[in-house]
Amino acid sequence: MHASYQLLDKGLVPDFIVRRVIRALLRQRLREIDRGSFEANHAAKMRWIEELRARDAIAEVPEKANEQHYQVPTKFIISTLGPYAKYSSCLYPTGKETLAEAESLMLESYCEKAQLRDNQEILDLGCGWGSLSLFLAQKYPNARITGLSNSATQKAHIDAVAKLRGLTNIVIITADINTFNFGSGEYFDRIISIEMFEHMKNYQVLFQKVSTWLRPNLSPAARADDALLFIQVFCHRSMPYHFEEGDGWMAQNFFSGGTMPSHDLFTYFQSDLTLIRSWYINGMHYSRTLEDWLKLQDKNGKDIDGKLRAGLRTTNCAETRSAPLLVCKSWLRVATPLFYSVVVLRCRRQTEALSRTLFGNKMLGTFIQKLRLEGGFGQSVHTIVEAAPNITDLWLTLDISCFDNVTGLCHNNHIENDQIRTLFEALCNGIRTWKALVLIDLPFAGFRGCYPSKRALEICGVLATAPHLQTLVLKHPQGSRDFLQQITQNPSLEIVHVAFQSLGDPKWDAMFIEESRRFEIYELREGEKLKELLHYEYPDAKEL
Repeated sequence: MHASYQLLDKGLVPDFIVRRVIRALLRQRLREIDRGSFEANHAAKMRWIEELRARDAIAEVPEKANEQHYQVPTKFIISTLGPYAKYSSCLYPTGKETLAEAESLMLESYCEKAQLRDNQEILDLGCGWGSLSLFLAQKYPNARITGLSNSATQKAHIDAVAKLRGLTNIVIITADINTFNFGSGEYFDRIISIEMFEHMKNYQVLFQKVSTWLRPNLSPAARADDALLFIQVFCHRSMPYHFEEGDGWMAQNFFSGGTMPSHDLFTYFQSDLTLIRSWYINGMHYSRTLEDWLKLQDKNGKDIDGKLRAGLRTTNCAETRSAPLLVCKSWLRVATPLFYSVVVLRCRRQTEALSRTLFGNKMLGTFIQKLRLEGGFGQSVHTIVEAAPNITDLWLTLDISCFDNVTGLCHNNHIENDQIRTLFEALCNGIRTWKALVLIDLPFAGFRGCYPSKRALEICGVLATAPHLQTLVLKHPQGSRDFLQQITQNPSLEIVHVAFQSLGDPKWDAMFIEESRRFEIYELREGEKLKELLHYEYPDAKEL
């Protein structure tokens, strides 16, 4: 799985595969948290809550959250968000809203639900890149807005935007919620926290701390003037759970120390605060938000400069992503460098693209299991052969050349030049060393005749010694008696399938079939080994 996560980090897994894997993991998670009955689920939840109360820290790994979210280059984050830079769910009541409209609608909903008014002291707890703080500072010019963030880069961004907009009623503080406290006598009329509590653990201690930041109610009868805490979290409808290191990519790279609250979780932590009202928002709103973010990332990702990209976790993305995309768009049969089982190469451009990818990402070659070489594809194929140690099936099915305009490798194996020699050496070395290789489909045309070339003899020698080769598919067997006798000495071989390939003329085809049948009878007399291994296939006369 570590290799898979590296590919994911480099952006080499296409979206449709990521979506399928996410859905599978979600189904797995639902199975894990379901104890089989309401009674068992409730008991498990109670144990989970008691364990949460016993934890020492409010937030257990704030430094990881800081690294994974908040110290990511601001330019990159802003390029994937809407104009308000809202790094949380947006609201799509009709489903036709743009991201900007959905951001604004959700921000306005906070004002209504939290009963915000001008002249209030408002704390934005976990203020992110300032979407709410800046929105409130502009909407309520007489209010004092304080934002608390664990990220220096977020503070710098918000301060810069506030200065640009001429907002003087906003202050951003960088601090760790575990240790930070406001000074004595500093209180807030409203505290709003948008999708920060998912990074918390001991809510008992957290709510106790936050309660001391709310302005005390001097008149018990004046309930309308009570200070309020408003929280938005994403949640499961009934069962809370932790994101733990062993859970996978999400827990390791994006949500370390995270919590998935249940919808009713905070009702179990009311020692210092009392729940007045709760709302439920369908998860489809967040789904739509993420889809809009993805579109922006795909659109704007191309404009990220090389210096910025070097600071991201996907450090080699600029160099390695283009080649797989080119190959994926060009190949007729390909899914993704992680999941494909058959790689088909039909032209030189495809081969060169894959070759560049494998050269920059040595690990990718380990996922290739079946390699099919069709048509001319250039000398770079030797790079692919050398970079793929786990080949199980190798097809050399059509003309294979060092240039697209050369007749074919198997027809020109006698030619002595560096390109053909390099390719043959790579093929021979691969066949000799691939421990998983069980099948080879080899065009026989270049190996017939009484005087086989040096290259043909080399191929013959490695086929006879390939350690795990089980199936060999050949064409054009005439004049190949010595060749067949040698390769059938390979103790691992189980079948040599000899297939007919048309010569392009019905008369010549008929003569060839007759000759091949005589050859077959002769070869089968040579011994039990050949008789056991050789299987011939001829077309019906009607097909000629």
